[in-house]
Amino acid sequence: MPSKWGGRGRAIPLLRIATDPRTWVFASAAAAAGGRALGRWLTRFELRGRTVLITGGTRGLGLELARQAGSAGARVAICGRDADTLARARESLSQMGAAVLATTCDVTDRNQVAELIRFVQAGFGHIDVLINNAGMVEVGPVEAMTAVDFERDMATNFWGPLNAILAVLPHMRSRGEGRIVNIASIGGKLSVPHLLPYSSSKFALVGLSEGLRAELRASGILVTTVCPGLMRTGSPRHATFKGRHDAEYTWFNLADNFPLLSMDVERAARRILRAVRHGNSHVVLSLPAKV
Repeated sequence: MPSKWGGRGRAIPLLRIATDPRTWVFASAAAAAGGRALGRWLTRFELRGRTVLITGGTRGLGLELARQAGSAGARVAICGRDADTLARARESLSQMGAAVLATTCDVTDRNQVAELIRFVQAGFGHIDVLINNAGMVEVGPVEAMTAVDFERDMATNFWGPLNAILAVLPHMRSRGEGRIVNIASIGGKLSVPHLLPYSSSKFALVGLSEGLRAELRASGILVTTVCPGLMRTGSPRHATFKGRHDAEYTWFNLADNFPLLSMDVERAARRILRAVRHGNSHVVLSLPAKV
C-alpha cells in the first residue's frame, strides 16, 4: 500500500543513499568539520581584559603583537634589553591608548626574568598570555662560527623562552588557564645553511614547545608553536654577520624584503593572535615556509 510519503518505491532510493559509502564519507567529513568548529568555540580565548606579556616587544614582530593586542583591549607588558628602544615602544603604545607596562630585561638571566614576572603581576595582576618573541640571529658559514656563537644563540632563543615559561607556569597552573606562544622559526623545522647556530636553537625551541603542548593541555594551558619564514621586520639590521660580511648581508636582506618570499609583520601578528584566541597548536607563516 502506498504511503503518504510517496509509496514503497521512494524508500528504495533513500535506502540506496543510506548504504552508499560516499554518503558515509560525506557524513564523517561533516561531523569532523563540526567537531573542529565546536572545539574552536570551546577553546576561544578573548584578549579583552587579559594581560599579555611579550618578550622582545620593543620592535618588529613583538611591537606589532603588542599594538594589536592593545587594540583588542588587552593589558600589554613588554620587555627588551635596550632602554632607549623600550622607551620609544612604550610611548608608541601609550599614544594609541593601550594599558602598557615596560621594563628592561635580559631573558637569558633567570633572576631578571623572575623580576620581570613579579613586576608585571604587581602592575596588572596575573599573566594570561606569555609570548616568547625575544631572539637573535647570526649569519655566516659554519667555518666562521665558534662554540660561543652557538652558546649565545641557545641562550637567547632556547633558554630565554624556557626561563620565562618556568617563571610564569606555576601561576598559570594555579588558575588552571593560560596561553603560551613560542615564536620559533621554519629554521627550527628545516635547517638552513649559514644559519646553523640559529637553526640549532630554534630546533630546540620547537621540541620544547611541542612537548609542553602535550603535557600542559590537561591543565588548561595551551601552547602554540609559531614557525615564521621570512618577515619584513628589518631583521637584517639587527642580525650579526660573520665570514664575508657584505655577501652574507646582501642575500639575507634581499630574501627578507622580497614580497613573494616574506610576509608583512602586520599580517603575521594577526595570524598569531588568532591562534592565541583559538588555542591552535601550530602556526606556519609565509608561503615558502609552508612549502
